[in-house]
Amino acid sequence: MIRFFSIVIFCLFAQAISAQSIIAKTARNSIALGQIFEVSFELNGLSTKAFIPPNFKGVQIVGTSERYASSISNGKVHTKNVLLYSLKALNEGVLTIPPATAIINGKRIVSQSLSVKVGPPLKEKKLASNSDLFLEVAVSEEKVYPGSQVVVKYILHSRLEVTEMRLIKEDDYKTFIFHNLNERIPSYESTINGQEYESRVIRSVALYPTQAGLVKIEPLVIEVTYRPSTGGVWGQVFAALVGKSKIVKSKGIDIRTNPFPKPIPNDFSGASGVIEMSAYISDVAITTDDAVSLKIEVSGSSNPTEIKAPTLELPDDLIAYPATVIEDTIIEENERFTFKKTFEYLLQPQAVKQFSFLAKSSYFDVASNTYKEIKTDRMNLEVGQGKAGLNEEEDSITHNKGTQFLWWGLGLLGAILIGLFGWTLRKKGATKAKATTNRKQPKKAIKPMPKQKDRLKEIDVVENTITNKSDFNIKTSDTGKPYLKEVLRETTQYFEAQLDIPQAKFTKELVFKLLEAKGGNSNDIQALRTWWTQMESAIYANMPLPYEEIDALKEIKDIVARLEDR
Repeated sequence: MIRFFSIVIFCLFAQAISAQSIIAKTARNSIALGQIFEVSFELNGLSTKAFIPPNFKGVQIVGTSERYASSISNGKVHTKNVLLYSLKALNEGVLTIPPATAIINGKRIVSQSLSVKVGPPLKEKKLASNSDLFLEVAVSEEKVYPGSQVVVKYILHSRLEVTEMRLIKEDDYKTFIFHNLNERIPSYESTINGQEYESRVIRSVALYPTQAGLVKIEPLVIEVTYRPSTGGVWGQVFAALVGKSKIVKSKGIDIRTNPFPKPIPNDFSGASGVIEMSAYISDVAITTDDAVSLKIEVSGSSNPTEIKAPTLELPDDLIAYPATVIEDTIIEENERFTFKKTFEYLLQPQAVKQFSFLAKSSYFDVASNTYKEIKTDRMNLEVGQGKAGLNEEEDSITHNKGTQFLWWGLGLLGAILIGLFGWTLRKKGATKAKATTNRKQPKKAIKPMPKQKDRLKEIDVVENTITNKSDFNIKTSDTGKPYLKEVLRETTQYFEAQLDIPQAKFTKELVFKLLEAKGGNSNDIQALRTWWTQMESAIYANMPLPYEEIDALKEIKDIVARLEDR
């Protein structure tokens, strides 16, 4: 027992240690000399007190800050510590950011290093303004498609001491799905039209176009309060007490969203930008009594509300129930939003064998203007015989043997009774013959045969009974499993009568074989097989139906109607 608890504690401790990590990130892999860029360090399971920053070389640290990265998962907000460093490269070439570290209980935790390519300085920015205070609007993407992410930033450039800002007017972004970016980007110095400015991003929003076409974004209007430049001691005192205000307005912008080129792939996910996909299976070896959970994680920068469930390439005898979304997360990082969406499928095998399958999807790559297909690695599932199948076969064999013995016994008993009855009749006949040798025998009354019309009527009654069986006129107030059991019982009775199957020999597999022998449509037979499996799974394994329980009767009616029509 002590050994068991020691193992459990060790596993929990190892899991806790493995959960502690430092993740280094940067939004830019290449920058211009003198351009400010940001490096972030996400602390998972770590305190900021244990954090040791890297030894920055070849850069100037412009500013540092600490924030909580927020993510929304299934309606809940999650946060984690993130340390931000605003840096400016001092030399051209490849800049390497060394790993950051943390020491926890004597264990050293290290982040990955980062490499950033530093190119020549950017040309001086030319803007149609020589004002001491003005707003610039910048759009992150030139090519835009439905669902792709466009980040719009409003940058205030100032040569004055700004003390306060107030939003007056902003576009409502009606034709977009949008999220406000809350990351605080530190102010930086910039040269515009030969003048030095202090620049800061005051508003940043991520837009996802919902349809193709041209959309005009109205200007952003703010009120800025600043201290005027005055000379002398009294002027400085006056400037500290009294501020001036000014209305500043950005330019309006046009965002043109291009339609997706045709033809559109059948497995198109609805995403545009870049997405990734990975899959996890709950078990790789089960029996026919079990089901397996398949989880597929899709992540990227597209609009998550448009992401469709990936397509499964499944072999025969492996049924997949409709996917459900078990995680829907939006994460804000590096001045953009990313999403993570997890779909769960329930797979149920119908045969004893090894299955191989995969999931696939496609997205529209904005950079190359083409559709790209992504696939998971091929997954294998080994399925063995379950107890339910064995019990069914054993019961069938037992029933068949019992039925055979019963019929043999009844046949032998019948032969004995018939022999005794015949012997008795012969004995009585001989006695009567002696007593009535000279007497005239009366004519024996002959029972008339039933009329042909009456015989056809009897046949009609039988046929109508069978035909009406397909209506499944179930009259029950039961719900849930009792109702499903009643529907399944009626279905069994229908096929017993329709296919002339004795109750003792009835199995659903025999139903499928007889329907195939009668030339039934393979798609309809497969639909019947799927329906039957789903019903048994719902009744005996608590598996959910892909539709409302009350619709189980409608489903089998539709299948039977198609089988009868053919």
